[in-house]
Amino acid sequence: MTEYLSLCVQLQFTLMMLNTLILAIEHRAGGHDLAVKVNDQMILAYPLSTSLNIGILVAGFVSTSRACLAVTLFCYIAFLILSYRWHQEKQEADAEAAKKSESSASAAK
Repeated sequence: MTEYLSLCVQLQFTLMMLNTLILAIEHRAGGHDLAVKVNDQMILAYPLSTSLNIGILVAGFVSTSRACLAVTLFCYIAFLILSYRWHQEKQEADAEAAKKSESSASAAK
């Protein structure tokens, strides 16, 4: 029973970390759309990973459950970082394309 309670606290910590990172992304310039999209993806993925962790714990593999939780947290953080970088690069490319089209339109006049 104590392993289950320990896992619950660890899962809550993981969820808190993810929410903090999503809020940090949302408050950056141009990050609102990405934060909404990532939040929707996490709403789908988090219950699945939690079910997997609880299933491993119920099977009696306490250390494997903790390792799975650590890997899950690392993967979520990596996903958030990579999503943010991709989003920033896409915004920069879109802004540059808009500048080029604007300059070519003004040159055509």
